Amino acid sequence: MFDSTGWFLDEKDGCIDPWPLTTPIGSLDCFESGPNEVQGFVILWTTDPESLDARKMYAVNDVAIAETPFNDFLDINSIRKEAPAGSAEPKVDMSAFVEAGLSVCANF
Repeated sequence: MFDSTGWFLDEKDGCIDPWPLTTPIGSLDCFESGPNEVQGFVILWTTDPESLDARKMYAVNDVAIAETPFNDFLDINSIRKEAPAGSAEPKVDMSAFVEAGLSVCANF
């Protein structure tokens, strides 16, 4: 499919705070976009990365969302944690997660 690079992440490691997802472990992957109209890096959150049968790939950034019709990526919002009570936003902020994904892309 694509050339990629990625990082295995575990919520327990404390590398991203606050952890924005309901899935505690997975792989944060970066791919160069395919031959479709959107150019850039596709950032994905992959659960069960070792299992082809159970693996699920979620679009993290705008480029990945634009690639979804061509690749059947899932909506990351379906596994985002609810924000704490009193927060201005309904879900936990994803900006640190997206920044970590862009750091993965820097390895290209």
